[in-house]
Amino acid sequence: SVVVNGIIVNSGTHITNHSSPGGIQLTGGTAQHTIGGVGTGRFDVLTIDDTFGASFTASQQVDSVLNLITGILNISTHQLTINSQAANAIVDDNAGDGATNNFSVSRMIQTAGNASDGGVNYFIGTTDTYLYPLGANGKYTPATLDINVVNANTGFVNLTPADNDLGTTEVTGGDLLSYYWRLTGSEFGASDIPTVNSLIFNYDQSDVEADVVSNYV
Repeated sequence: SVVVNGIIVNSGTHITNHSSPGGIQLTGGTAQHTIGGVGTGRFDVLTIDDTFGASFTASQQVDSVLNLITGILNISTHQLTINSQAANAIVDDNAGDGATNNFSVSRMIQTAGNASDGGVNYFIGTTDTYLYPLGANGKYTPATLDINVVNANTGFVNLTPADNDLGTTEVTGGDLLSYYWRLTGSEFGASDIPTVNSLIFNYDQSDVEADVVSNYV
């Protein structure tokens, strides 16, 4: 693996035969790492292991594993594409066992909180549960997508959290969460959209504007 203590500018393709944790490993810095380029950068295995975390200044793609051991990966308005054949391609382990149960407000992927942000674009290639360990503006609001059937033409499902009221809902009035998620798909054939068993969004209690959530529109 390659240890980086500072910044990365990646406009090419990184290839490694090193499994997670490892690959390109950001650690040991004195400030937040930055990952930049022209938006075409691809990592095979990318590991963040620094309390200072890392931030994108350009969109990036991970082809095998993104491992968040320590710190926040702030992608801001940019897009993170996960183009891995594995469903659990975003992990939070330092033992190499593929753990995904340690994400938190201090260990997550963070966006700028706009509906127009690039978000996380996850390749859906198999029947499994896909975890989006996302948040915005210091809130950890993950989502899980449980795919029941994948058809011939696979594609991507993009998820972007928006830290605001959904304007089209607010027009009608009523109680509503001051937060929502934008979900889009791409590259699926018209007759090959995967069958979803469940889609679960988790919100932060600070975005609840009334005591009775069951009254929300």
